[in-house]
Amino acid sequence: MVDQQLLYCDIPTMQPGLRASIESSIRQVRALAAYRFDPNQMSTLKIPTLLLTGSETASPQLKQAISGLLDSLPNRTLFVFQGQQHNAMDTVPQQFAKAVGNFLLSTTSKTSAKQ
Repeated sequence: MVDQQLLYCDIPTMQPGLRASIESSIRQVRALAAYRFDPNQMSTLKIPTLLLTGSETASPQLKQAISGLLDSLPNRTLFVFQGQQHNAMDTVPQQFAKAVGNFLLSTTSKTSAKQ
């Protein structure tokens, strides 16, 4: 089916990066359309989980997703990037790296203490 969809594209004149990514983009859209969030399944996860969001995230779907994860994940940590939208890893990469690093270090120290 992907090949048929590609026939409608003017592939020779497309940018090389776009041409290379079009098949995976179609697969991603289909996978996202088929996905159904199951809070009961998420509630069984025991691993520490870091949820990252921006305080200025505008998408209602992203806000709903974070809310659903907060409600269902038993061992979660939420970090909110103040003044940022959904793409904080692009707009404040140092702050993003620090948040992830601190989470990993705190998770490692908790795990080491239990052993």
